Amino acid sequence: MIAAADSFELAVSRFNASDAARTVAGLARTLGEPRISVGAAAGSADAARITVAWDLTWYQWWVAGGEAHEPVAELAHGTELDQLDAAARQWNAKWRS
Repeated sequence: MIAAADSFELAVSRFNASDAARTVAGLARTLGEPRISVGAAAGSADAARITVAWDLTWYQWWVAGGEAHEPVAELAHGTELDQLDAAARQWNAKWRS
């Protein structure tokens, strides 16, 4: 489970209830605690971009902050942390197992 700032609380709650959180939990059992960034998603006033990263891999998801029917959607996946922009590397959230 991710804990983050209040402004993204709804998006984080939706992420935590999604299959994406189960994916992160499985990876965390193998790779250890991830680094996590929660920030604004480009092009949307109320959506969040959640980045979860380890030394060997990273994932990004888009999570709606407003409409409950919108799914959590994977945006990107990579293997090198330098593939992430600077905002996505602002590790501002924690993983709670």
